Amino acid sequence: MSSTLQELGPERAAACAAIEGLQLTPVLFEIGARPHPPQDLYRAYLEQSQVFVGIYWQSYGWIAPGEEISGLEDEYRLSAGMPRLLYVKEPGPDREPALGALLSVFRSDSNASYKHFETAEELGQLVARDLAVLITERFEAPVQTHARVEQRLPAPRTSFVGRSAELDELEALLRRDDVRLVTLTGPGGIGKTRLAVELALRRQRAAHHEDTVFVPLENIADADLVLPAIGAALGLRETEMSAVADRLDHRPKLLVLDNFEHVIPAAPLVADLLDNAPELRVLVTSRELLRLRGEYELQVPPLSAEDEAVALFMERASAAQRLLDLKAEDAAIVAEICRRLEGVPLAIELAAPRLRLLSPEQLLARLRDRLALTGTRDAPARQQTLESAIAWSFELLRPLEQQLLLRLGIFRGSFTIEAAQSVAGLPPATDIVELLASLLDKSMIYRVPGPTARFAMLAMIRDFAFERLEAQGDLDPAAEALAGFYVATAQETETGLRSTEQRAWKLYLDQEIDSVRFALDWLIDRGRGNEAVALLRATWMWEWLGGQTNDLIETAERIQLDAPPADPNAQGWLSGVQGYALFSSGDVPAAATQLAEAQALFDETNDMLGMSEVKIIQGILAGLLEGEAPAQERLGQLLVELEERGDPWGVGTTLHAMARLRTIFDDYEGADDLFSRSLEVSEAVGDDFMIAMTLTNSLYLHVWKGESQEARALASRVLELLRTTGIRHVLPDVLEACALLEADHDVPVQAAELAAAATAAREATALPMWPPAVARFERLLERLRSTLGEAAFDEAWQRGLRLGLDDISIDESSIALSQVPDA
Repeated sequence: MSSTLQELGPERAAACAAIEGLQLTPVLFEIGARPHPPQDLYRAYLEQSQVFVGIYWQSYGWIAPGEEISGLEDEYRLSAGMPRLLYVKEPGPDREPALGALLSVFRSDSNASYKHFETAEELGQLVARDLAVLITERFEAPVQTHARVEQRLPAPRTSFVGRSAELDELEALLRRDDVRLVTLTGPGGIGKTRLAVELALRRQRAAHHEDTVFVPLENIADADLVLPAIGAALGLRETEMSAVADRLDHRPKLLVLDNFEHVIPAAPLVADLLDNAPELRVLVTSRELLRLRGEYELQVPPLSAEDEAVALFMERASAAQRLLDLKAEDAAIVAEICRRLEGVPLAIELAAPRLRLLSPEQLLARLRDRLALTGTRDAPARQQTLESAIAWSFELLRPLEQQLLLRLGIFRGSFTIEAAQSVAGLPPATDIVELLASLLDKSMIYRVPGPTARFAMLAMIRDFAFERLEAQGDLDPAAEALAGFYVATAQETETGLRSTEQRAWKLYLDQEIDSVRFALDWLIDRGRGNEAVALLRATWMWEWLGGQTNDLIETAERIQLDAPPADPNAQGWLSGVQGYALFSSGDVPAAATQLAEAQALFDETNDMLGMSEVKIIQGILAGLLEGEAPAQERLGQLLVELEERGDPWGVGTTLHAMARLRTIFDDYEGADDLFSRSLEVSEAVGDDFMIAMTLTNSLYLHVWKGESQEARALASRVLELLRTTGIRHVLPDVLEACALLEADHDVPVQAAELAAAATAAREATALPMWPPAVARFERLLERLRSTLGEAAFDEAWQRGLRLGLDDISIDESSIALSQVPDA
């Protein structure tokens, strides 16, 4: 590409972009700090080039000492024999006479194309179109066979792993008569191009009598250059719409337009091609929909971590290290690596070769910095790191979309529209729904399946957004907004967990908990104890229901140490939650101290809800410290108070506590009315956890009474409830009651297995066994050892330790346990 260096800078850039857009390489002479003489260098460039592009305006160029002509004219003369495309910028009021004389030579050159232009944009369009025609005339033979078509597709250098379901779905779509445009969408690195190429290759191998035209658009800088690029791929002499459409309609064709997202303004061109070529089908890969009538979207999902992602990882790792030797125990680590990488093919392709240097354990430990993973030198620049892949998409967003995406990086999990609105920091009149829809269309976020509108982003995109947010100094404002949102909704969450809507609120926290914990940590780090306790009140029951008692204790202690609340009521709740958690972990003395402090503060602030919760736990503690009778008396008095107050949740919880004491002390005589009323009230309240606890209490009662059919029915019901709600707090007691039932019915092996499963569940949930219940359990184990003998008991015990909730099946006549494999 020849021009003077004193002028035409924007024009040179436009011409370069046009050349690169046609997958060609522009060669320019720039003297810079080159060690070679200028004439030798540009002559060497010319010898390696196949097309000469000359751009001229007013300057003739510098004449070197001892020379008669400028380098500009010398380059033109030396280009003899190759195609010449010559462009002159007009007007040229100060054009040098020597250049005017050279232009006269151009006009008489019958082997050159000679055109005028006015702007850099116009020059880029001319270069693109003329090169497309030139390529067709000089270098492209007409396409006659399928073999020639196949050469147009990128030749894969690695095997295609997985995606069989997506391939089948895509092919089924393209076979339908009513489907002519399919867009593969998904974030960068998800494998859209590879899937499109594999589909095209499959159709060719299946002899569909269909030509395939593959047009890569990643280097096309302007939407106006899309049509010339398609024309060049078709081998056309002309790149007007009529000519392109006519060639595309000559026989059935599949046109693959790859990486369309940055030339979205060219979408109407695709519609025009479809309108003018009835036999044409178009497959587009894009991070954004074209939004055309008749467009079918197929979202390309991550690979399944269980099989496809692991298979891809192992294949790429083996290619990088031919003698890859992974042990059997490495399989779980590789699966976890793929899970951390979310099944994103690009991430896996970048990570797997690192096994040349690292063990699987070391690689897993270093995946925190996902964005820094680097790939091969011959990959496109946008895919050489995860960060560059995401940055490519980010730069295509509008400013408000960029702002929103970065703010959404503050979430640690999925989020609702309301939550997104709270952290976005957008101008008041901004339509958050429209922006979220645009981010969704551009594959920067995705919709989480479910009845409510909830969104999330891949962890690698979230990492990118969070790092950019922090670098811009906007992290604290976003975290402040996030904490404010959860504090504002804390009371509603707390109330919901004690209501008939408990299951919905538990599901809500299942989805929000990581973000809530982030906000809670942020508040604690800044010493904002009152707000931290508000979030603790909203989440402590969720933690407890999931058996995460130790996490609850740790959080409460952190607040007390780093952000002690100034408000007495908040301090009361902090002490109360600590007392409850310590009680659940079996630390009776510490629990009693914290609960007494909470009781005093609740009395001072007249918090009746807090007071009743503390008294319920104190009643059970009294049973452990003073005996069952005094404890039952306390709880009976509290029950009267709560009934008078009209607090159904408090009444149900108190009745459970009274029945629970009965099971702890194995005291069931005359307790039928208490147990039946407890279950009746809990079902009326609709609190799943309360129902699970009262069902478990009743299970013990029926086992004690020898009512095996009723006991199995209750055990089956409560286990199904645990499976559907994720509650784990009562699982050890259910398993123990089932072990007692099997022992009583001469099934000692299963009884031992169930007793072991109860022990494992108790350890997993960090739940204690109270002294009277310990004695009962030890009697059971002694009985089973005596029946089975030590060896058989130990074998059954080891099998039982590996039993999970899904390994147990119960009906009214029997309890069945799955055969778990040896460790």
